[in-house]
Amino acid sequence: MALEGLGEAFQAQLKFSEAAQYLYHALEVYRGVGNQMGQGNTLVRLGNIYRMLARYKDADLLFLEALNVFTRIDSAEGRGTALVGLANIQIMQSNTSQAESYFLEGIRTYERLGDQVGESCSLNGLAELYRAQSRYTEAEASFCRALDICTRIGNELEKGKALIGLGKTYRIQFKYVGAQDAYARALEVFKSIGDDMGRANALNGLGEVSLGYLKHPEAHVLFSEALAVSDGLNYDLGRGNALLGLGHSNRALGIYPAAEAFFVRALEVYTRVGNITGKAHSLNELGRTYATQNKYPQADICLSDAMEYFRQCGQDISAASALISLGHISVALQDVLTAEQRWTEARGIFSRLGHTDGETTAEKCLSHISTARNRSGGLQFRLLVALACLGFAWIAWIAMQPKSCLYTFRSRLIWIAA
Repeated sequence: MALEGLGEAFQAQLKFSEAAQYLYHALEVYRGVGNQMGQGNTLVRLGNIYRMLARYKDADLLFLEALNVFTRIDSAEGRGTALVGLANIQIMQSNTSQAESYFLEGIRTYERLGDQVGESCSLNGLAELYRAQSRYTEAEASFCRALDICTRIGNELEKGKALIGLGKTYRIQFKYVGAQDAYARALEVFKSIGDDMGRANALNGLGEVSLGYLKHPEAHVLFSEALAVSDGLNYDLGRGNALLGLGHSNRALGIYPAAEAFFVRALEVYTRVGNITGKAHSLNELGRTYATQNKYPQADICLSDAMEYFRQCGQDISAASALISLGHISVALQDVLTAEQRWTEARGIFSRLGHTDGETTAEKCLSHISTARNRSGGLQFRLLVALACLGFAWIAWIAMQPKSCLYTFRSRLIWIAA
C-alpha cells in the first residue's frame, strides 16, 4: 500500500511524526476493508515509532491491540512480534516482571516457528532486561546466545546489536577490556553493512569506555565523531547520547562552561522529540555540574525537575538518587528541614524497591541530622557545615567520574540506552 510505503520511507529517514501520520491513514484503510493482517502489522509499526518517541503508554496500547488482532487470526509470527514490542515497552516503564514474561513467551513462539531471526531479537531484548536488573550473568548468557544465532545465520544487524548489548553489560561491571572489544567488533559490523545508526551507537559506547579509562581527550574525539554521524542522520537518540558524553568529558577536564553547554544541548534535543528519559538525565547531569561549581539554586531547580521526570518514566531508583543530591543542596542552602524530608523520601523509595545500598546511603545522611540535633548549638552548626562540605565533596567527586562509576547504589547506568 502506498500510504504504508510512505510511512516506512519517513521512518527510514527518522522522521517519526510524519511516518506516524501516513501509517494511521493506512490503518484506517485496512480497518475499512477488514484486512486484519494489515491492521496488525501497521499497529506494530506505529508502536515502534511511538517507542522511539518515548510515548510509551501510546505504544503499549498499540502493541496490545496488535497482539489481540494476531491472536484473533491465529498468526503466531504476528503474536511473536507484538509480544517483543510489548516487552520492550514494559522495560521502559519499569514493569520488569511483565517484560520478562512477554520476552519468554516471544522466544518460545519463535522457537516453535523455527524463526531464528525473531528468536535472536527476543534474546537481545531479554538480555537488555537482565542487564537493567543487574542480572549480569544472565544478560551475558542471553546476549552470547543471540550472538551465536546471528553469526550462524548471518544476521549482521542483530549481531551488531548483541555486541552493543555485551559492551554495555561489560562496561557497567567495569570490565573495560571486554567492553572495548565488544564495541569495536560492533563498530566493524555496522561499518560493513553501512548502518550508520549502529555506528553512532558503537562510537558512543567506545567513548564511554574511554571515560572509564579516564582517557578524556580520547573520549571527546569518539563522542564528537558519534555526534557528527548522528547529525548527518538526524538521529536524535545518538545525538543526545553523544552530547551527554561530551558534557561528561568536558566536566571531567574541569571545562565547566562547555560541559554546561553540551548538557543544555542534550536537553534541547530530548525536549524537542519528547523523550522524557533523556530530559531527566540531561537535567540530572546539568544539576550536578552546577553543584560542582557551588551554583546551588540552579542545581536545585535542575535536579528537582530531573527527579519529577524520572518519576514520570518509572525510574524510581534514579528519582531517589536525585533526592539524595537534592538533600545535600538543601543543607548547603541552610534548609535542613527540606534536606531531611528529601532524604526520608529517598529512604522510603529505596526501601520499597528493596535497594539496600540506596537505603543505607539515605540512612547515613539522616543520621548526620539526628546527631546534630542532639548536640549543642555550636556543635550543631559545625556538624551541619561539615555535612554540607562532605555532601558537596561527594557531588563534586561523582561529577568527575565516568558514568559507569556514578552512584554505585544505582541498579543501572545514568545513560540513555541506544
